Amino acid sequence: MTDVRFALGGSLYEPFGSRPEAKFLVSYAYINEITSLRKVTASPDWVLDSGAYTAFKSGKPIKLDSFIAFCKDILDKPNPPTEIFALDVIGDWKASLRNVEKMWAKGVEAIPTYHAGEPEDYLLGIARDYPKIAVGGAAGRIRSKEGRIKFTEQCFARIWPCRVHGFGVGNFDQIMSVPWHSVDHTTWANPRRFGSYKSLGRPKGRGKGAVQKPSLDRSKMSIAPEIDYYLNYQKKAKAKWRKQLELLKDLS
Repeated sequence: MTDVRFALGGSLYEPFGSRPEAKFLVSYAYINEITSLRKVTASPDWVLDSGAYTAFKSGKPIKLDSFIAFCKDILDKPNPPTEIFALDVIGDWKASLRNVEKMWAKGVEAIPTYHAGEPEDYLLGIARDYPKIAVGGAAGRIRSKEGRIKFTEQCFARIWPCRVHGFGVGNFDQIMSVPWHSVDHTTWANPRRFGSYKSLGRPKGRGKGAVQKPSLDRSKMSIAPEIDYYLNYQKKAKAKWRKQLELLKDLS
């Protein structure tokens, strides 16, 4: 599959117009801030994230029962999410596992997440017991791109073949390093956030990106070039890992 999902939330929302191949990840933590959820869910394929990390950083925890109720409600509506990520408890993998088990018991087939630094047995266990897992937390613990790629490769070496989602994976080398089933990131929205365009390359004398002048309103900057840029990443990853991704289709 190798779907590159565009993570949406709050001010990052933008209609994708004629790009039906652009797939989304919507955070429950921002669900009330998105201008119109119906515009997002008009996509034929979108997924729902619990927003646990966002809630953790903001100090406003999400209640599991409320999240489960929301999931069950939206699953009964037209065009429901194709996947739902379980509500993590940051720093407590045992509590995270209990949340996953409770969500499944309530009829919500949630995807568990393994975070960098958690026990290897937890990674092996969820890869064995669930049809798809997610891997995250590397960006906050491992500073170098090379280190994050090595961490990912080590995970895959232990659990392959397995459907794996990569949280916060927006770097080309990371996307291409392993046969991800899907990834998500907010890097596509950098023009709105930092004034920089990946799609335009790195201009001379401008450091890491093309920074807009302060007088310009970044909220009005077009994100369309970035969307196409990452859709091209998706195309290349699908081509590189075609045989491996075909293997995942046969997994029960």
